[in-house]
Amino acid sequence: MKKLINSSLILMALVLISGCSKFVEGYDVSPNAPADAPPVLLLPSIQVTTFSNYTGKNARDAGVITQQLKGALFQSADLQNYDITESSVDGDWVQIYNTAIINCNVLIGKTGDNSKTYRGIAKILKAMNLGLATDYWGDVPSKEAGQGLAGVYNAAYDSQEDVIKDIQTLLTEAINDLGAATGDIVKPSTDDLVYGGDAKKWIGAAWVLKARYANRLSKRDPANLQLMR
Repeated sequence: MKKLINSSLILMALVLISGCSKFVEGYDVSPNAPADAPPVLLLPSIQVTTFSNYTGKNARDAGVITQQLKGALFQSADLQNYDITESSVDGDWVQIYNTAIINCNVLIGKTGDNSKTYRGIAKILKAMNLGLATDYWGDVPSKEAGQGLAGVYNAAYDSQEDVIKDIQTLLTEAINDLGAATGDIVKPSTDDLVYGGDAKKWIGAAWVLKARYANRLSKRDPANLQLMR
């Protein structure tokens, strides 16, 4: 009798476990956290983040530190008093690297030769974010930046001079991509919030950025101007 009762309990437990697993199957996957995103979603996300990086908290913080603005409350008050710790820039760092540069790398890899316009724009945006990072913090990760998805979890720091050279390389590659984008299978349009997918305008922007970052090293190394070519 005991054996029959034990067998019945075991059978009921197996039925319940099986039923529960089917009932909750798939509910651990959030529909609001997709594992993949197409270029049409990646590009505007990167651009909005880049806008924020250039005109948001980073710009306000720089204004407070250089005494163009006054920090009245919270983190701004700490900056006003030059009470700056290692964690003071955590959010800024995360937004530049984790939100912008990683997605630039994803977009560059995802589009490839199928869309040189997307790839070229992504390289320009990556160059802009690297430029902002090195302007703020000097030596920063560049060559290994945003490679966490490829298994690089502790990116090496590059000298500011090398970061600027990497920026020039990205911009040169972007100009070449955008100039040869006539055979694109997929092209950006309204998802490009800056130029609406106009490759010629992006090429112009890339040349302006090349001039800006060539000027960064012009006094230290005048020969660096050849990177403009």
